[in-house]
Amino acid sequence: MTKRSSLAAIGEPVVRKEDAELLTGQGRFSDDVNLPGQAYAVMVRSPHAHARIRGIAGIAAMAVPGAIAVLTGADAIKDGLKPIPHRPIIGPPDVALGKRDASDKFLSPHRVLPNDKARFAGEAVAMVVADSLAAAKDAAERVAVDFEPLPAVTEDNAAYWDGCKEGRLSAQRCGACGHLRWPPSVLCPKCLAEGGEWVALSGRGTIYSFIVVHRPQHPAFQDDAPYNVAIVELEEGIRLHGNVVDCRNENLAIGLPVEVTFDHVKDDVVLPKFRPRAA
Repeated sequence: MTKRSSLAAIGEPVVRKEDAELLTGQGRFSDDVNLPGQAYAVMVRSPHAHARIRGIAGIAAMAVPGAIAVLTGADAIKDGLKPIPHRPIIGPPDVALGKRDASDKFLSPHRVLPNDKARFAGEAVAMVVADSLAAAKDAAERVAVDFEPLPAVTEDNAAYWDGCKEGRLSAQRCGACGHLRWPPSVLCPKCLAEGGEWVALSGRGTIYSFIVVHRPQHPAFQDDAPYNVAIVELEEGIRLHGNVVDCRNENLAIGLPVEVTFDHVKDDVVLPKFRPRAA
């Protein structure tokens, strides 16, 4: 008889040993461990899926009684902390993962705290240390992070942003039913087929709706106020959000003919905007 391995094989049931303690309130967690004179840490997290960190001010946080330190990614680098070693791309003996086009895999350095950008919503960008949990939470709320919001580029919409850099507005077209879809997605919302192709759009349309913002919800846009945000219905039928430029806000009107123009905000950021055109 073959000796059974102590490690459960894939697909076989695993005997759970921890349920009794957890169900009866006897589970032990790191938060249950308390030592004399210990400090407490609370993370300051990014509300943005992608944003450049222009600065972090901890002066107000350090004024909170009990605050010990406000630590950032710059502090981690200064102290010589290296990126966290890990293997996000697994291989043998596990299931090997690879890119469909067989190109090299990109592995982003995983630092304890980022010093340049936040790359997902909820990423910790600073750590506040205090002598009590209440003080740490209070101080964390007073940390001022100067974010510059950036487009959140994903695998699904990367072709769209690449097209903008080349001065081309594009959208996905379903390979099965021909439906143009926006926003980008893996499945066609009309026939649920996978895949498709990216096709160029005319960039011409009319204003479907718009607002004028006088009190920005984010400090990064404070100097731009008052600014407009419009929904433009393109000739192809899809609707995009964007700013209308080369037009005073009071001259905006529903039905106004517009065409796309591209604003090179940064070397790596190109935003599609719209401007009035002759009908």
